[in-house]
Amino acid sequence: MSVATESAQVYAIAPDDDGRIAFPPAMEARFRPALAAVYDEMLARQDAIALLCFGSAPRGEAKPNSDLDVFAVIHGTEYWRQSRMINGVEVQLQVGPLQFWRVQIEKGHPVLIDAFATGELLFDRTGEATVLKRDAEERYHRGPREPAPEYFERQRYMITNSVRDLEDMSEDSVEARMLAGVMVLEALNFWGANQLIWPHRKPSVMLRRLQGRDPSLAAKIESFYASSSPAHAIAFTDAVLEQAGGRLYVFSTDPEPV
Repeated sequence: MSVATESAQVYAIAPDDDGRIAFPPAMEARFRPALAAVYDEMLARQDAIALLCFGSAPRGEAKPNSDLDVFAVIHGTEYWRQSRMINGVEVQLQVGPLQFWRVQIEKGHPVLIDAFATGELLFDRTGEATVLKRDAEERYHRGPREPAPEYFERQRYMITNSVRDLEDMSEDSVEARMLAGVMVLEALNFWGANQLIWPHRKPSVMLRRLQGRDPSLAAKIESFYASSSPAHAIAFTDAVLEQAGGRLYVFSTDPEPV
């Protein structure tokens, strides 16, 4: 697992005196052989600029089935990703050129901004990834751009339709409980967009953000998850809609050429 570093000028987290990777301090030991293998592999590539690890593993918040998320910044024009098992750990590796990552972050891609802002740079040969990380951190702390008004109206209208469909179903039916679960997640993401909070693919993360921002609203969603009751789902969703102006029954868009 040793790393030859003569050709690598490291700007971020530097290897230790033995030339080995400096692991994120909170990372569990079970992830380290897999991360070291990817580190060695990428540092040996002449086209590799930087390597970044992000997610629950470097933060020390991994669950038993958590994977290891790694981004590699390279020269060139190709982007690719792979999932593989290394030492019993599932590694999700995404590799792309610097300009690709930069453009995605400038466009406001929430996953990439989160990854570069909160992740750990393991090496950076040119310093360009360090600059990109600082930009992502600034964007992350500013929060996402406010969506267009049409987005809010469309989402209010669609969520309102889900509430009305659910109200027409038998509360004890399987269909009602299925729709209730989907509707609650839509309402939770709509709340986050309304509050200019970065979206996250894991509902548990969005729920923690809701608990920190609006405990009374969080109590309503917790009541749903404790009971799976469509009535609790409607109560939570209506509370979210009320913050955005209530249910919306009429919606239209401007004509556009097709």
